[in-house]
Amino acid sequence: MTSFLVDSNILIIGAHAAVSGLSLMTRDASRYQSYFSSVQLITPTTQLS
Repeated sequence: MTSFLVDSNILIIGAHAAVSGLSLMTRDASRYQSYFSSVQLITPTTQLS
């Protein structure tokens, strides 16, 4: 059950970011990147200018 909730949250949040053209801050970049390659991810290792 927990896995389903996590995956559905990722889909809802990622889809909202993709449709709205927003960046997404996450520590789980690989999971978001696999579903939403068009979303710019901000992670702890991202260099911001």
